Order: sequence, then structure tokens, then C-alpha cells
Amino acid sequence: SYFAGQDIYSLFRREAGHISGQWKWGPRMTATLRIVQDRLARVGEGQGTVLDALRAGQRATMPDLESLGLNVREGSR
Repeated sequence: SYFAGQDIYSLFRREAGHISGQWKWGPRMTATLRIVQDRLARVGEGQGTVLDALRAGQRATMPDLESLGLNVREGSR
């Protein structure tokens, strides 16, 4: 199978519990998503990692939000 026998639904249930109930999508999520999707496609071609894709999304999103006049900072877990 595509996921090599992994129970992805069990994994999702477990990990979803780590997401804060106060989570909100950012005002430019669609722009961020485009960047991440582009980078994930490259990962599928053997170029980079999933973490690289997520970091690229963050790098592009921070200045994009600042250009809207928003104060932004990186969060921590």
C-alpha cells in the first residue's frame, strides 16, 4: 500500500491531540500552502525533506505577514 502498512489514522488521532484548541489558520494560509505544496512535490522527486518544505513555508510566510503590517514572531513548542 501507499503508506507501507502504517496505520496513518491512528497516528493522526494521536498527533492531533498535540494541537492547541486555540489553533487558528493565518490570514495568508493559501500563500503558505502553495509554497509548502511546491516543496513537497520536490520531496517526492527526491529533492529535500518534508522538514525542508515546512521551513520554506515559514521563511516565506513571515515576511509576507509583515508586509500586511502585522507583527510576527516565531512560536515555540
